[in-house]
Amino acid sequence: LLLCDRALVCKGEPQQTLPPYTQSRAMTAGWCWQIPLAHHTGLGYVYSSEFISDDEAMAEISDRFNLSGTTTTPRQLKMKIGRRTNTWVKNCVAIGLAAGFVEPLESTGIHLIQTAIEDLMDFFPDQSMNPVLQRNYNERVRQQFDEVRDFLLVHYLYSNREDLPFWQASSTVSEPQSLTDRLALYRECGTVDSNSGIAFNETSYHHLLNGCGIYPRRQHSAANMIPIEEIKQLLKDIQQRHNRSTEFLLYLQKLRDCRTLSIDDIITKKDREV
Repeated sequence: LLLCDRALVCKGEPQQTLPPYTQSRAMTAGWCWQIPLAHHTGLGYVYSSEFISDDEAMAEISDRFNLSGTTTTPRQLKMKIGRRTNTWVKNCVAIGLAAGFVEPLESTGIHLIQTAIEDLMDFFPDQSMNPVLQRNYNERVRQQFDEVRDFLLVHYLYSNREDLPFWQASSTVSEPQSLTDRLALYRECGTVDSNSGIAFNETSYHHLLNGCGIYPRRQHSAANMIPIEEIKQLLKDIQQRHNRSTEFLLYLQKLRDCRTLSIDDIITKKDREV
């Protein structure tokens, strides 16, 4: 279902001004990332070998990040997308890449390792090796991987990109029933099925689905129980907090070169000015 099976990764020069976010952009046959770090910039291109050759992908990432004439040479990785049917078999447990892999569009690798370890602790056996522990552990891991797959698929199925073969193909892959059911509930009243939501919280779904133009048919019934004036005041309070936070961050930015002041000094100075 996820068509990307290759990646090119490299390190670029550090940026003079570090943005507080990672950039992900659509490419000819996939997407690229740009991660600002203190000593270098992480660069990469995740793509489908079915729709672009390795040489073409190398040329595209080089052009995208202006790598021509530099000593930076992207390293190619082959990705095997999928998961094991059972990650706990007899006395062996597969965790991390041994259990499965989905492309890094949402950078879930460390999360899947951490939750697998936590789940194993929940279901850790004694000498009886009761098989019910193994069954429940395997089912939970399957749910984790499948939810991550479904969340990533939304980016492709509802991207509204139809200008290139890769994006056309990505938008027509078969939608899993688990994703269809989740979207049907969301489209009705904006509810995210929290019982099966493990990897991503409700806020993540709202941001992604609204960004893809997927909106509920109506508001949740509980919203009708709140007077409109209370809602307006709540939104006004949120906006005021954001404005105050922005002002303070801008003030900190002005003082970023003043190494002699501690954060406590800066806050005290700011309070005096206010």
